[in-house]
Amino acid sequence: MLHLEEVLQRLYDSEINVTITMLWDGGFDFAFASYMEFGEIGTPQDDFESLIKPEPRVTQSPWYNCGAASELAEAIHKAALDRYPESEYAKTYGRPN
Repeated sequence: MLHLEEVLQRLYDSEINVTITMLWDGGFDFAFASYMEFGEIGTPQDDFESLIKPEPRVTQSPWYNCGAASELAEAIHKAALDRYPESEYAKTYGRPN
């Protein structure tokens, strides 16, 4: 089982930004971006509103979601490996332990 503090430190050391948000009834949302990039990438709320009022999206949403805190470390880890397969993070931590 991965520990959240370990995954976050490894991302930090690999210079990969991550933003995590949560709502009591919506689980945890995360994106590999700084909060300063919200103007460019949108927010989880923007994704929710697009379900109500669909508009064609040029790029895939950068936001991921998981339902429980106990799943967060593993979800972030897997998404980082998928999103950055050539990164130092993937090269160092992508192999089975």
